[in-house]
Amino acid sequence: MFERIAALSLLATLLAPSLAGVPPGASSQSGTQEAASGRDLIARADQVRTFWDEAALKVRVTAETPGKPVQAGEFAVYVKGKDLSLVWFLGAEKDRKALVTKGKDAWLLLPKTQNAIKVPKSHRVAGGFSVSDAARVRFSEDYESTFERKDGDLEVYRLISKEGLKLQFPIIRLWVDPKEARFHRTEFLLSSGRKAKEITFDAYALFGGKPGISKMTIVDVLKPGKTVVEYLEYERVSLPDAFFDREAVRKRLATSANGR
Repeated sequence: MFERIAALSLLATLLAPSLAGVPPGASSQSGTQEAASGRDLIARADQVRTFWDEAALKVRVTAETPGKPVQAGEFAVYVKGKDLSLVWFLGAEKDRKALVTKGKDAWLLLPKTQNAIKVPKSHRVAGGFSVSDAARVRFSEDYESTFERKDGDLEVYRLISKEGLKLQFPIIRLWVDPKEARFHRTEFLLSSGRKAKEITFDAYALFGGKPGISKMTIVDVLKPGKTVVEYLEYERVSLPDAFFDREAVRKRLATSANGR
């Protein structure tokens, strides 16, 4: 199983009306309309991964690193709103562990350790899959978007983190299908403008009758290799806040195989 831990953004898609870019030389009013249309498009695409405020997911992560054996593992992920999540490492009892996030904080829990270990959200769960990939960051809420250009049938937007927010990646470039409001590709940039990570959204499926991302590929530019994330199950559930309590999770580690 994987020994590196993390988790923060399950991304996906939602059907939306077609939105077009504004041609060069358009008026300032058209520019304002374009900005509003871009925000609306990104917000609609954001909604797909958060169409249920409380949900349980089963995720398979496969990491490939040059010169090393392929690593694969499955995780049960529970989310409530934007701030609460629990990642449960599935597999043999010796590999069992859990990761709890609450707001900006994240903790790793081990079955034979009394105290939770605080970890950064940039800490990796597996391969390129990090705490920030398992949480619920929203592009439309955390970033200001600017239309850049058309790329075939896709629209490309440059996102800058909103003032006052300290995000791991302050600059993001998004490729979005305007007809279906689907994210197709994302580049995560450092403040210097250097590309750090790229995600492609490879496949979509219906979960409970709603469209959602079912497969994505993460390429960490700063570290060779790629990580494929497959969403195997996605269901609506009701989860009390106490479900994410670190002490309660630690106790469940000793008895449960899937975190419930």
